[in-house]
Amino acid sequence: MDEQFAFKLVPPRAELIQLWTPDEIYDRLDLYNIEQFVEDRRVERKSASVQPRALAEYLSMWSNTQPHGGIIIVGIDDSGRLSGCKKIAASHKNTLESLSLLCPDARWANKDVAIKNYKGEDDFVMVYRVNYRPDKLVETSGGEAFVREGDKKIKINEYLKRELRISKGEIHYELEETNLKYPEEFDIGDISNFCKAFHINRRSQSDRSKEKLLELAKLGKRVGKKFKPNLTCALLFAHDPRDVIPGARIRVIRYEGNQEKFGQELNSVYSTFVDENASKKLFNVKPIVSAQIRTFQRFTASGRITIKPEYPEEAWFEAIVNSGSASLVQPENAKYICDDL
Repeated sequence: MDEQFAFKLVPPRAELIQLWTPDEIYDRLDLYNIEQFVEDRRVERKSASVQPRALAEYLSMWSNTQPHGGIIIVGIDDSGRLSGCKKIAASHKNTLESLSLLCPDARWANKDVAIKNYKGEDDFVMVYRVNYRPDKLVETSGGEAFVREGDKKIKINEYLKRELRISKGEIHYELEETNLKYPEEFDIGDISNFCKAFHINRRSQSDRSKEKLLELAKLGKRVGKKFKPNLTCALLFAHDPRDVIPGARIRVIRYEGNQEKFGQELNSVYSTFVDENASKKLFNVKPIVSAQIRTFQRFTASGRITIKPEYPEEAWFEAIVNSGSASLVQPENAKYICDDL
């Protein structure tokens, strides 16, 4: 008889449920592991007597909490005791499963999970999987919004709501209203030229005021007899856009060689700043950069020598224009010039 080989079968190591994602918890939660889940950055536990409005606040909370949202388990007391949900009225259960009117923008799913309650009886808990919404601030029907910090639910104020809306793309930062005074702190000559071009291109009525045309161009809003410019208007036409957008300047730096160096090897040979509004800034930076571009002699096909810049003006100037929006978010809009540009 052939010799039988023996194998050492080592059981797999216990999986750390602390590392489970909310999706894994929702898919794998059962009566054997439910007591291991305490309240943390992924899980919130509530008793079966929780009210729908209170539950809606947790829908808002998980919807606004990065990166994955979280889990709500209904049927566990604050002490951690598995009380279950089998004794709640059917109407209350139906209400807890119909929360769309109380938190309409939340995206969630729910299911019942069979358990043994603290008395050893067959019971169940209600489990909610609430997804994070990267595109929208989620509020309750009462206009309140919450986020999760550790195991705490934090109500956020109007300022933080606005910051979250901007970060999620609900509000465009460049359309934010500024505190610059109009028309005192704006270049009316530039605005007049813009309005003339806008009138010609859009064929708008010639009797419309400059403020009406600026509003049509999404550069601000008229409130009564006053015009409220936004950040884009300030960037384009303010005497000093840096009053509201500190990064609204261009810095041109020329380096010797092909890369930037620091300290004792610092190799910058030219540096200057260009301020003012966008139109003047682009007009003024053009000759500065052009003077820093190397020129080379080249033979043409006819044998003549021509002098041409290393890079065509259209290419590097387009790069400057396209990167201009970075001045809204960066400390300054720097242009680095090396021997290889």
